[in-house]
Amino acid sequence: ISNNNWLSIDDNNNIVGKPTNQDVGLNIVEIIAYDKFNQTATQVINIDVKNINDSPYVDKDIQFNPLNQGDTFKYFLPNNAFYDPDLDVDTNEYLTYSFYANDLSEDLSWISINTNTGSIEGTPTNSNVGLLDLKIRATDQSGFFAEQDVSLQINNINDSPERTEYLPTFNNPFELN
Repeated sequence: ISNNNWLSIDDNNNIVGKPTNQDVGLNIVEIIAYDKFNQTATQVINIDVKNINDSPYVDKDIQFNPLNQGDTFKYFLPNNAFYDPDLDVDTNEYLTYSFYANDLSEDLSWISINTNTGSIEGTPTNSNVGLLDLKIRATDQSGFFAEQDVSLQINNINDSPERTEYLPTFNNPFELN
């Protein structure tokens, strides 16, 4: 067998092999047989390898830098943070991105993700101070997905004092008893 690296002939003279994503598409294979007089017969066959859906997987770690409350941030996923082998062989394949908090009661109204690019942005407030644990998910067109656990530390900053309704004014004086 020539013109490929994934086919072989077993002990029973069967053609056997296991193609990979690199073999998807038309494979033109030439089979050469020899008789006892060393004469040859050649046959060319076409083997059309169809793609099957592969699941995406985590390829690079996502790590956020700490963030101060009130600071606006935009984070771009590293190239190949998630990888899907089908992207190499299927022009219609793409990934969509989403996230959710590990603690489902967590308020995520201040943070968003672009479903097409995976870029994450937001502006945390004082109520978001602390450690936010998220799962970022990349999903392919067949619904297969990969997830990555990430944490975002939101630091408290010293807030300016604010006037409250309890502060005495000329019309609302404070009385000592």
